[in-house]
Amino acid sequence: MRGRTAIINGMSAEASRDFRSDIQGLRAIAVLLVLVFHAGVTALSGGFVGVDVFFVISGFLITSHLAGNLDAGTLRMREFWARRVRRLVPVAWIVAAATTLIALIVYATVNVPEMLKQAAATFAYVPNFLFAVEGTNYFGPAVPSPFQHYWSLGLEEQFYLVWPLILLGFYKLSRGNKRVLLILTAMLVVLSFVAGWWATSWRQPVAFFLLPTRAWELGIGAVLAIALPLIPAFGSDGKWKLYLGWGGLLGVLIAGFAYDKTTQFPGTAAALPALATAMLILAGTGTRGGVVKPLSVAPMQFLGKISYSVYLVHWPLVLLPQVAVGWENQLPLWVRLLLTALAVPLGWVCWRFMENPFRHASSWWGKRSRRALSVAVVGAVVLAAAPMAGATVVKATPLHADRHAAAPVLIRDPHGTAYVPSNMTPTLWTVGTDWNTTCHGVGLSEAPSSECLFGENDGAPRVALVGSSFAGSLFPALAQLATSNDLQVLRYTKDACQFTTQPVLHNGAANVSCDRWNREILGRLRANAPDVIFLANQPTESEAEDLRRALADLTQIAPVVVVEPVPDVGQDPIGCLSDHLTDAENCARNTVDALQGNVARQSAALAGAGFLEISPWICNPKTCPLIQGNVLVYKDSSHLTQTFAKLLAPLFKAKVDEVLHRG
Repeated sequence: MRGRTAIINGMSAEASRDFRSDIQGLRAIAVLLVLVFHAGVTALSGGFVGVDVFFVISGFLITSHLAGNLDAGTLRMREFWARRVRRLVPVAWIVAAATTLIALIVYATVNVPEMLKQAAATFAYVPNFLFAVEGTNYFGPAVPSPFQHYWSLGLEEQFYLVWPLILLGFYKLSRGNKRVLLILTAMLVVLSFVAGWWATSWRQPVAFFLLPTRAWELGIGAVLAIALPLIPAFGSDGKWKLYLGWGGLLGVLIAGFAYDKTTQFPGTAAALPALATAMLILAGTGTRGGVVKPLSVAPMQFLGKISYSVYLVHWPLVLLPQVAVGWENQLPLWVRLLLTALAVPLGWVCWRFMENPFRHASSWWGKRSRRALSVAVVGAVVLAAAPMAGATVVKATPLHADRHAAAPVLIRDPHGTAYVPSNMTPTLWTVGTDWNTTCHGVGLSEAPSSECLFGENDGAPRVALVGSSFAGSLFPALAQLATSNDLQVLRYTKDACQFTTQPVLHNGAANVSCDRWNREILGRLRANAPDVIFLANQPTESEAEDLRRALADLTQIAPVVVVEPVPDVGQDPIGCLSDHLTDAENCARNTVDALQGNVARQSAALAGAGFLEISPWICNPKTCPLIQGNVLVYKDSSHLTQTFAKLLAPLFKAKVDEVLHRG
């Protein structure tokens, strides 16, 4: 269950000079798509396209309003921005503040500072920037942010800030010629679309979260708004609109039901719901028949009217109870549906008592545009500063049981420490930085560094460590052997990049960076073969064949040892420990459930490769403890801390000796 949508109504229907009941109903369809998707109904696996529907609606309504004012010479930027502030900001702040307070209760202590940072970005209108910089993956395994749905609110607020200025510039450049204005706007749409298509395969979070790569969707609505007065036939009734409207609705629904987490998005896939929405808007222009009728029924009008508030409250309603019970204890579907349904009455309350009262210029802060804008700026600074200060205070809290523990010794079937030691290394606060990134491929790195050889003993066996971040978390064990001159080590590891000789997909998109990385590694290994290759991936059943093909290629170069994947101990072991400082055993996972090495073991056997078993030194027959002695074992659910990984060095040394002696 992942959220990647938001609802911005653009101009409110009530504020529009020409109320469009079909657009109000279209909002209802979009918000229903989003709500059902976030509830976890798998049949609606593409319900996230609701955001694309709202982007087009916003672009159409806002541009219609701006173009009309430009023609009349009545456009006042300050008043326009003030209306946007009155319309969007108050209820967004109120819901965000309530979400923050509840999250402080249900979130694990160690996760509170990150949550507060997200809250600060939300209050400052830039959550999409934060998520883009952090490389947030809505379809990944991480627990999503309670403010995740605010990303597109931030994006649209940024659109409202710059689009009037751009449109004014286009208007002056075209000297009011609507055809030239249309061409200029269309060119901008094409540029944004191409940028989004390219960035989706380059770095999907950038393409997904930022305005330059998503502006084309709002721009489609803008193009339609500018084109309508130029083409009289668009405003007349006709049978063609009947087909256009039902075709548009079908396009939105096809995207909602056919898309899923493997869809390369936004890319070119977002064009279907965006263009389908434009078809629906055009079909409803100047007619009351066809698809307009079902969109105009009372329930659709009601839900469309309150859709902004409904969206703001629905995601915290679904997410926060899940966080409270633990992400590993997934709430049943009926519970998620019930929580989602509660968003409608709660959204109405927010609309009735927060959103609607504040939107009118008669409110105390709305009487003057300057006052509304001042409140928006000063309020953002104050509200963003408060959670940042809170994060600083929380991070000063010691997270341990005020008891020491002895240093660990590597043994089979270890029994963990039952508390969080005061001398534990790394600490719960510093574990996020406990990672050796020397020569590790991060982010957009497309080729391994030319200086990835560790160890100065030229007479020692040379081994290569190849694989994803899982391999990276094991590197400290081999680095220890390189430091002691027992080995020379070549490091070829990269985030989210399992080594394979087949094309790599990430979130449904071709992972160009990973493909180039793997080709470069294979070439280097062939050019200068090591004595032993350690391959450390975390293959699933669906990736078994890819692993076997990779092993077939690697075994032609040198003896290969497949490293057993680290047992997976659950969604958030660090958060669990921060709430169980004196009873850490409550966070240990059952060993049978944690083990995930069958695919790797079987693939190694079929390929005639070696296999390095590591789980017996991490888990005992019953559980996988998170702490051994005074050392924290896990960085997250399936990556070891570098401090613990060093303890595994003898296992790697013994395996190298075994392979070379056998060879």
